[in-house]
Amino acid sequence: METIMEAYNTLTLNVPASKMKLLRSLAKELGCTVQKSKKSKLSVSPSGDKWFENQENLAAIRRGEEDLKNGRCHTMTMEEIKDALGL
Repeated sequence: METIMEAYNTLTLNVPASKMKLLRSLAKELGCTVQKSKKSKLSVSPSGDKWFENQENLAAIRRGEEDLKNGRCHTMTMEEIKDALGL
């Protein structure tokens, strides 16, 4: 019995949902298939730190960004921080 081995080449693309129909049509023309990756999770952390996968943590970051944008922040020197902490 002869064994037939197929080689699979993969290409990972970050395609907007609005362009998926076009991509699928092109793939069909080329005799390829398109599959959604199970590893499509995006992370804002280059190191893949799990802290950034927690939605509460991300919400805190967004609130801080809004505070900065709306002027609800105060810059302190190290001396002011030490004074505020009584150090």
